[in-house]
Amino acid sequence: MSMEEEITKRWSSLKLTKTEQQELLLPKEDILSSKLRGHSCLLASILKDRTSNREAFKNTMAKVWNTSGWITFKEFGPNKFLLEFQLLSDKKKVLHGRPWSFDHHLVCLKEFESDLSHSEVEFKSEPFWVQAHNLSFAGMNRQLGVRIGKAIDKVHTVEVDDQGHGWGSYLRFKVDVDVNKPLVRGRMVNLGGKQSWSHFKYERLPNFCFKCGLLKHVNGKCPNFDPSNQSQDQYGQWMRASSSFPLQVSVKKYGGCPANPSQGSPHRKQSGREGEEMEDHVMSHSEEVVEEARQDTPACVNTSKHSRAIPR
Repeated sequence: MSMEEEITKRWSSLKLTKTEQQELLLPKEDILSSKLRGHSCLLASILKDRTSNREAFKNTMAKVWNTSGWITFKEFGPNKFLLEFQLLSDKKKVLHGRPWSFDHHLVCLKEFESDLSHSEVEFKSEPFWVQAHNLSFAGMNRQLGVRIGKAIDKVHTVEVDDQGHGWGSYLRFKVDVDVNKPLVRGRMVNLGGKQSWSHFKYERLPNFCFKCGLLKHVNGKCPNFDPSNQSQDQYGQWMRASSSFPLQVSVKKYGGCPANPSQGSPHRKQSGREGEEMEDHVMSHSEEVVEEARQDTPACVNTSKHSRAIPR
């Protein structure tokens, strides 16, 4: 039992005096002031069984985030910090770049809530980019991405093209991951009567337990650890995506004609006379350029070796 839980249990058994029972009302101005300042703050927790080096965490994250303004770090529990940003743009950049890790352990972030005490703060989820492998091309679309992603938690986005497809070697989506539950390893998929197992790979996945799949153990103990049982681990390195992964959905198109009305239809066929006029124009322009080059060439240079004849 933690110290906070012991204090709460002890407090619940106390008989309060009349003076102690009198409530103190916090002025609305103070509440509003805390909320306004809280817009520039975040709460952070390092999901690690042991206490991390505080100064190393502060210095490392400040360098990694490379903010334009200053950041302050205030501890409110073991491996828990209140971060205050000078600039809102820096806070948004840090949130957008999640997930972050320190010393190979996940750094969980959440918005500051001024109406909570430090003991009431809970870190529940963190967004990850996840790759769903072993899917048929027919299943690589936005609809299935949302459905398969819900096996993990709330889906933020599915990486697809402008037609809703995410064809490639895997389907990629961004989803909230519950940091208090084992990582989801995959999902059974049935497409047109064909059943297959789609396994998940997590991008930028930090340390986690290969026995139970948790990012952090409760009370520092693995619930599945049994020295006498040497069975194969149910989780493993295969759940980590490669550190360098190719862009799956490319929107760049090659070839073809520009669809510019001023230049005519991209499928308009060029007439024979237009082609001849274009060729005559290019040839005459090339001859003018060569003639100017000859006039500018010093007499000591043998132009026959340095210039090429233009076929007529």
